[in-house]
Amino acid sequence: MAGKVFYSGAILTPSAMEECRSKLPEVKADFIQEYAEAFSGKGVDLDKAFGEMVQSSIGGGHNQEQLNHHCTHMPGAPTLDPDSINDLGKFKLSVDGFGVSDDGSVAAWRVKNPPFKVKAATPHITALLGPTGKVFKAGDITKWLDIQPFSVEATFEIIDEDYAAKHPMEKIAARIAFHR
Repeated sequence: MAGKVFYSGAILTPSAMEECRSKLPEVKADFIQEYAEAFSGKGVDLDKAFGEMVQSSIGGGHNQEQLNHHCTHMPGAPTLDPDSINDLGKFKLSVDGFGVSDDGSVAAWRVKNPPFKVKAATPHITALLGPTGKVFKAGDITKWLDIQPFSVEATFEIIDEDYAAKHPMEKIAARIAFHR
């Protein structure tokens, strides 16, 4: 590992990212059905909020975020020893919920019991981002809808300057983590 470490965590495989994205239409509809009244009491129209959110904006606005991409272990260098990281190899993350921030600007998948500790109160994979949303706000989500659990495949990676230079999607995600 060389260069500045931006973050470490579970990077989803391309097929896992696509699986998350494919489940969004159904889970958004279920979330609206369950929480529309609670959010409207806060002045948030969930239909409008979801309509303004993006799944991933590579080549677009929102600071070029790559969403449905990773579950952060922590910003900066990992607290896991190198042997533990190597032992993880490819592994499955269990996704069992979907939530939206109180202001309706960010949505995320809830991850159940990842094989490493996370800094966030609720382990998650940021899924959607609205025009005023910030990816780190996904860590503040308190309204979670339990969903039919599904698994996604990932590998534990340390995203540093060298890694990000070789992997454009991670470079974009690293820029976000570094600048928050």
